[in-house]
Amino acid sequence: MITSLAAQHVGHTFWYNTQLSTVVPQALNSNLDVMEDRHLKILLKHGVAPLVVHCPLALRSTWLLPIMSTLLPLMHGRLSSRWGQIVANTTAAVNRSGSSSDGTDTHHHLQQQQLSDEVVDETLLREATREYVTLLVKASDRQVAVAPGNCSSNDGSNTAAGGPFFVAAAAALRQGPAT
Repeated sequence: MITSLAAQHVGHTFWYNTQLSTVVPQALNSNLDVMEDRHLKILLKHGVAPLVVHCPLALRSTWLLPIMSTLLPLMHGRLSSRWGQIVANTTAAVNRSGSSSDGTDTHHHLQQQQLSDEVVDETLLREATREYVTLLVKASDRQVAVAPGNCSSNDGSNTAAGGPFFVAAAAALRQGPAT
């Protein structure tokens, strides 16, 4: 939440602080692989998205590239894996419901509890997925809004449609999750 407020309201002092430009991306990337979906959703919404939306164009490689080069492949792998688990669990549950059960109240109660836990897990995963997609949309909208006025850099390379930031981020996504 502090990152969100600083990105929105502090301005030049925040963005041009070289120590913060190193520490904040490192902090946002720490422990991503062990975060629960509910925590990841909050991080994406209140930590990363404000940086994406408010980061000055000239500082994107300094601030956003370190975050996105870790976040994009990790989220791609994590969401693919987690949605695969949900599909497998749903298929298994459908197959179990078609088979006979022992009919005891305890067995029925355990099935209901497991189903309830699966619904909660799926809901949290859906919310984390929504925040991730929203972050990607914000990043792409920000690029489109800025790019027409700055279609080439000093070296003559085309920076429209994302420029070096999105080229590097896309390359990181193609490489897959960091191990």
